Amino acid sequence: LSDPLVLRRVSAGGVEVLAEPQGPDRWVYPRLDLIVGERAPKGATGLAFQLTLLEGSGQFRVIWREEGGAGYVSDLVAGPNPGQTIEAVAAFEGAAFGTGWSPPDPNSKLDPGLVNAVKIGLNTKDARVKYVIRNARWISF
Repeated sequence: LSDPLVLRRVSAGGVEVLAEPQGPDRWVYPRLDLIVGERAPKGATGLAFQLTLLEGSGQFRVIWREEGGAGYVSDLVAGPNPGQTIEAVAAFEGAAFGTGWSPPDPNSKLDPGLVNAVKIGLNTKDARVKYVIRNARWISF
């Protein structure tokens, strides 16, 4: 993964991300570490949140990090166009193991109860991206 310049700040009830990716891997995935009480409750099937793309473009994804470091990726069903706000959903079901970059996972499957960090970001071809995440919440469907 690249080491982009990422600025996160609370903005209008959410988290604003401004990044200028460097190098050939143009990935922007700021990490939110979850403390006790913020982790997915039993029966949760994913995460819903409002996503506003202010600048740039790309494929948005959620990366789930388990205790021990194993990573899994869920693509969003659809990402926003610049200037658009969407209600995004990332499901645990179908999350793909991070082959090539994730540490091994002893049981080779995503365990929602072990997720201790969430990364909401994108792969981009642009020199700069800016987006806002609001109203993140665990869901069951």
